[in-house]
Amino acid sequence: MRTLLTLLLALHMAMPSIVMASETTIKDPFSYSVKYYAMILGIAILGGFANWWGKVRKGEVPMTSISLLVGELVISAFSGIVFFWVCSAYDVHPLLTAAGTGLAGHMGTKGINYLEAWAIRRFPMFKGDEL
Repeated sequence: MRTLLTLLLALHMAMPSIVMASETTIKDPFSYSVKYYAMILGIAILGGFANWWGKVRKGEVPMTSISLLVGELVISAFSGIVFFWVCSAYDVHPLLTAAGTGLAGHMGTKGINYLEAWAIRRFPMFKGDEL
């Protein structure tokens, strides 16, 4: 009897997730407009530019190094798009997605390094230099 009650309680608690899963539509990266992607990329790249400018002001990076600027902008665009897709998969509010995309763009290489360190800790069979 106790097992049956536990099962019924678990089903009752899981019911909102089951109903929500049946109502959601599958999203893919091609379902967004070019204008929407341009906005997301602009926010992410602006975050990457702010990170680069902070490094220039601290004296860590010379202002004349265009390759470092371009590298920072490309990595910030990549991390911003990935963050946008994750937020889109979890139906995060658009304003929170935009704010997080800017922060992900600002984090850029730091965020990717954190993710790589987590993956190496989580899956020790893969080392960073063997990939």
